[in-house]
Amino acid sequence: MINKHLAPKLGILTLGRIRPDHIQTYISDKLTSGLSAKTVKHHYVTLHTALAHALKQGLISRNPCDSVTAPKPQQQEMNVLDEDGVQRVLEAAKSTEYYYLFYFLLFTGCRRSEALALRWLDLDLTLAQASITRSMHHLRDGRIVFRQPKTIRSRRSISLPPSLAISLRQHRTGQASLKATLGLGFSDEDLVFCHSDGSPYLPDTITHYWTKLTRRLGFQGIRLHDARHTHATMLMKDNVDPLTVQRRLGHASITTTFDIYGHLIPEHERQAAAKFDERMAIKPWFEPEMEAVRISP
Repeated sequence: MINKHLAPKLGILTLGRIRPDHIQTYISDKLTSGLSAKTVKHHYVTLHTALAHALKQGLISRNPCDSVTAPKPQQQEMNVLDEDGVQRVLEAAKSTEYYYLFYFLLFTGCRRSEALALRWLDLDLTLAQASITRSMHHLRDGRIVFRQPKTIRSRRSISLPPSLAISLRQHRTGQASLKATLGLGFSDEDLVFCHSDGSPYLPDTITHYWTKLTRRLGFQGIRLHDARHTHATMLMKDNVDPLTVQRRLGHASITTTFDIYGHLIPEHERQAAAKFDERMAIKPWFEPEMEAVRISP
């Protein structure tokens, strides 16, 4: 990003000479060249971070990025599965090696990178808890690396639905048995979701298989990331409070949760109003007062 885009355009300027109009022109040129708003937003964030560091070091008096209008990526359309759709996907995946992975993604709302980085030591199947402490990335040079989650909020502990905990126990037993057959050792350091020899799944392979599977079932436009949206949407419809949803998904702030799932809040409000009416109907506090009014001279 820096070598191919930022440096050739802005690297010729000294720090003190970078003005907001230089950055705004850069953004406009990149959008006009065909780069997506999401990609150019990454450029802006990288530049803003670098200049913020320069400001902290006293090399500049202000960050020119603060006076620039950053590009606003369009949010991709969110498609979700209903309860029947989830059951159909899992039933179709039962005969594949990805069954437990898809089960985990749908029932926890975790990101793909988080699930693929999960080790058995990160799971407490007795207490039905999962500790999300890292993520897996496939670099352009072919290397697989494990990194800390992108935000502090992404490092979290989440509860597993009981059915998922039971299913993962079966998966652990099967994985240990298969490795023993292959003459391989089994360790808590092993990946939960991986090939039979313990090597990691490639993220894009998982995504492509999910797409083929859902299309074969007649679902159109259901991305792997929509498994995460499906989980969150079901929680919101079940009146789970947004703060809990935020913590479960590992969003950096509650604002992100509202931006994505805020359209479900009006239904929550209607249900809250109905519940309040039901509660008040149980305790007709106004009737004695009204009766007193009737009998008073």
